[in-house]
Amino acid sequence: LEALWKEACLWEVGSNAEKVPAARNRLIAAGVKALDLLVPGKLDTADGLVARGFQTVLGGLAKPENGDLRKQTIERLMPCLGSERANVRRNAAEVLGQIGAGEAAPAIAKLLDDKDARLGALRALGGLKQESTAPAVAALLESQELERHRVEAAVTLAGIGGDVAREALLRALS
Repeated sequence: LEALWKEACLWEVGSNAEKVPAARNRLIAAGVKALDLLVPGKLDTADGLVARGFQTVLGGLAKPENGDLRKQTIERLMPCLGSERANVRRNAAEVLGQIGAGEAAPAIAKLLDDKDARLGALRALGGLKQESTAPAVAALLESQELERHRVEAAVTLAGIGGDVAREALLRALS
């Protein structure tokens, strides 16, 4: 599986255009064994290619039609939101958002106070579209935090939608 993982994290161009997706598909087919390899072990990275690899593989494992494997993927990712390692927290949040794990939204929203994982949490919450998280995101938009974080908060609110998000965005515009 390690050899497949190395192939799954390559640039998907040229001679790798077929090899990378094939490696990712074989990892998905490996099911729980791939999950054991990736979570939490491979989440501690800031490398975009590696992140793309585990997002694709974990996304494939967590497809709704995979039932119990989807449940196991979410159950393995949830504790990672509390990891000591910022990359693990951020990457776990992003994958949970990508796979549509709405039940993770409250735990992901807690990462809005974590400057090291905040951007991943915002991207996840925007994808999850849980209106219950809009007040926390709106507070971030209206804060004195980094402009990049406030801009991402605005994008997240647009994704979430609803009255709280709309009102926060209108206040920001004025």
